Amino acid sequence: MLLSRRLLLHSAAYVQKLKDCEVSIKEQRKREKLEQEDAERNMQILLDFLHILRKQKVDELNEIQNDLQYIKEDINAVERHRIELYRAKDRFSLKLQTLSDDCLGVRSRSSSIDRTSSGLVSSSRSTHGGATGSFQYKKGDSKAQFSSPANHRKDASLSGLNTQPMSQSGLAVVRKKRVHAQVSTFNKLWILSVTCKRVLFNQGEKGNTIVHREGYSTGLADFQTVLSTFTRYK
Repeated sequence: MLLSRRLLLHSAAYVQKLKDCEVSIKEQRKREKLEQEDAERNMQILLDFLHILRKQKVDELNEIQNDLQYIKEDINAVERHRIELYRAKDRFSLKLQTLSDDCLGVRSRSSSIDRTSSGLVSSSRSTHGGATGSFQYKKGDSKAQFSSPANHRKDASLSGLNTQPMSQSGLAVVRKKRVHAQVSTFNKLWILSVTCKRVLFNQGEKGNTIVHREGYSTGLADFQTVLSTFTRYK
């Protein structure tokens, strides 16, 4: 009887131990399942973020490539316009030189005629006396009055040409420093002008006409106006 009771107690303890082990295994499996699900969820979040980041960077890269293309087009447009300005300046200088040479030629011929006239007057002075001398004086005085303003204008023009490059060079340096000091602001303004060009380009594809000025796109022309105004009055 005592042996049977011991066996029964031992069996009950063993059964309870098995139940405890079974519960522990279930909890372990449940805990592992939760950890697995949490790890998968975190991995999916990380993967989604990386995909979003990749898309964002690709969009930024495409935008930068588009901006670089616009910058290249703007540089080419500005270079062409600058060459045209230099050519116009050369044509103006050549025209000014031609006019100056013509004026010198006229003055040379006038001086030769005056010297010839002076010789004739001198040879006839003995026959005409004081009246001729008075006429020659008046003629010489009239010549001085006529030639003096021309010489004055020419000297002033040449003086202006000599001093203008210095002042223009100094002004260009000052404006360049202003642009460098505000490069971030001008970068934003240029981006806005690029956005404007993109909108106009898209409209142009739908059949509308894009207006150009001096070979510039509308956005670049507007940006140049803002930039010139800032550097001129700031």
